[in-house]
Amino acid sequence: MRWTILIAVVIVVWLLSFGLLQLRRLAQITLRRGERALLQARDVTARINCDQAIAPGLRTNVENQRQAVVMLTDQRLAIATWRGVLVDLAPGDTVRVTAPGPKRLVIEGERQARSSASRPAHLRLELLVEQPERWVAGLQQLLGT
Repeated sequence: MRWTILIAVVIVVWLLSFGLLQLRRLAQITLRRGERALLQARDVTARINCDQAIAPGLRTNVENQRQAVVMLTDQRLAIATWRGVLVDLAPGDTVRVTAPGPKRLVIEGERQARSSASRPAHLRLELLVEQPERWVAGLQQLLGT
């Protein structure tokens, strides 16, 4: 009987610590010194497709769907899931940003893969955000396109 209670307590503590770790990682986007947040959104549905590994846990050449936090600052665009920061775009990155439909923001381009691959990874992100036109305008201003 005591072993059953002990095992139940260990499982509950493990599940709670795993949940807290997820929440901590989800809130990983922090402003750098001198940055100013322009737009941000939480619990955004993100569909991610890439041809090389860009973040842990993402399968290549398959659509990965995750809940994400998105923040646009005056210096970068950061997209993070509970697995950490997926994308950190800054001026000079070659991406195309469009808003093909209501609440849809699509970002396509190249990003250096996590591995030591000689070629960059092709990345396609589809985010479901409110007012995607504001995000497109802010990103185009940031990236200079």
